Amino acid sequence: MHPSIEERAKGASLKLASEHVEHNEEMDELRALATQVESASDAARPAAVKKLYLAFSAFVAENLVHMGEEETDMQTRVLHAHFTDEEIMAMEGRILSGLPPELIMGFMNIMIPAMNRDERVGLLGMMKQRAPPEAFNAVLQVAARPNLSAADFQDLTQRLGVSA
Repeated sequence: MHPSIEERAKGASLKLASEHVEHNEEMDELRALATQVESASDAARPAAVKKLYLAFSAFVAENLVHMGEEETDMQTRVLHAHFTDEEIMAMEGRILSGLPPELIMGFMNIMIPAMNRDERVGLLGMMKQRAPPEAFNAVLQVAARPNLSAADFQDLTQRLGVSA
């Protein structure tokens, strides 16, 4: 989204974009620290775990502040002020279409059971309209069916107008 934002609101996304680069570097560091924990001797492991824990805690705290800025300031002040809902949805679609299917399915396995029934119908209803049928069916069968109760899955398929 950053290139589109920069076209209409010069400089508006620079701080958050630079934080994304920092987050990637911090995630690399967290992976390295996790590897150190795995390979540490029994005597060295507690210190390695503490170092990983403290780095992870700082990362999460910083990332929550960053996400708050994205979800409030960036969405309200920039996105909705400079783009229509249709343009925002098109940007999101381009982002999603560039992600590997395994990653999307991983997100869906977490998101679908965490949503309430109306949210599920909204998300999967939009997906039914926009995604290729095989992608929609894969999400339904791989992420929804095994992660929902029988009643929730039946509610979902009925409201989407699809057969289970």
